[in-house]
Amino acid sequence: VTEGCCFSNTAGDLIFTGNSHSLSFKNISLTGKGAAISNTADTKTTTLSGFSHLTFSSSPSSTVATGKGAIFCQGSSLNISNNTLVSFTDNHSTENGGAIGYETTPTPPTPPPTPPSSPNPSPQATHLSSVSSGTPVQSAQATVTFQGNTEVLFSGNSSGKNGGAIYAQNLAITSSSGTILFTNNTAKEKGGAIAIANSGTLSLSAEGGNIIFQGNIA
Repeated sequence: VTEGCCFSNTAGDLIFTGNSHSLSFKNISLTGKGAAISNTADTKTTTLSGFSHLTFSSSPSSTVATGKGAIFCQGSSLNISNNTLVSFTDNHSTENGGAIGYETTPTPPTPPPTPPSSPNPSPQATHLSSVSSGTPVQSAQATVTFQGNTEVLFSGNSSGKNGGAIYAQNLAITSSSGTILFTNNTAKEKGGAIAIANSGTLSLSAEGGNIIFQGNIA
């Protein structure tokens, strides 16, 4: 088992355009955060749109002991829109978000203070300083969005922490036609299907379709 991701983005937006074709990530055993896609470009967006079939399956599966989900966003947004069929099945993470996970972007460490100069430094004098690890900053616009998709399925995903299927700061799901189904997803802590970070938001809108939660366990 190798650490890493199929697609890793650290700067700018990351865009996948389907043009009515399919894109599948299946049986990926990589152990990096986001075995299929990782975007750590703060305030930027990963977009997946226009696919006939968009599939994330066992990427990684629960047999990968240190797997960390299919898609990972660090301070970045995710937009999955205008696809015919989207499915996340049997993905696993030891951390938050079995299929889709999110983390805040840590602030850079605070540099240690510069010690004052001394013309005759004592050999016994020692300057001790600690380096702050920084406090994570919530990116207000970091949102996971599902809109304009015909069918969306989250099934059999699992998290060792929170959010069996999705862990996000902000999550907006709109069903304009067809069905969005969360079924048999599991989390060891909270949110068998979905968990939202502190101070985050959740929007579920069944405008012209259905949003169904069935058999999710935490």
